[in-house]
Amino acid sequence: MEQMKELGEITSPDCRSTVFVKLDTRTGTAEPMIVQDYYRHVADIRLNEEVPEEVRSYMEAVKSLFAYGYFYYPFFTLAALLGTTALEMALRAKLPVARDDRRGMGALLKQATQQNLLGNAEATLAASLKHLRNTFAHPTGHWIMAPGQASGVLIAAGEMINRLWPPKVQKEQQ
Repeated sequence: MEQMKELGEITSPDCRSTVFVKLDTRTGTAEPMIVQDYYRHVADIRLNEEVPEEVRSYMEAVKSLFAYGYFYYPFFTLAALLGTTALEMALRAKLPVARDDRRGMGALLKQATQQNLLGNAEATLAASLKHLRNTFAHPTGHWIMAPGQASGVLIAAGEMINRLWPPKVQKEQQ
């Protein structure tokens, strides 16, 4: 069972985070992962400048939560959940409605695909993220994701958000 960490241990690594290693392929030696390694897993996820600031800010908070997973392992799972909600936030921003917006993520994805904002491959991946988000949002049990799984969700969400707002340079080349 998860427990809130004692105040004096709040900046100590979660023992589950320390079981992962990085392998030096030149020497064959393995070293334990440290917080900087987890930070680097998501630091390179960058949303295009064209993405609304609110969405970019939200994703930065999600990435920070992922890095803090080193200290409290369940944060990896929460970061993955919030990565899926960042995608939903981006879809709502890209596809606004004039009235109260009650569209679910499925309807937003369908609309984005119909408007060719997402290709078939992205739509399929987004549907998987929607399923994952729904599993988190309507849980039947408590489960924890490994850091690699969670970072994969964040990378995929970031790529799809960027697809909604391609960089100006890319637009000019098309």
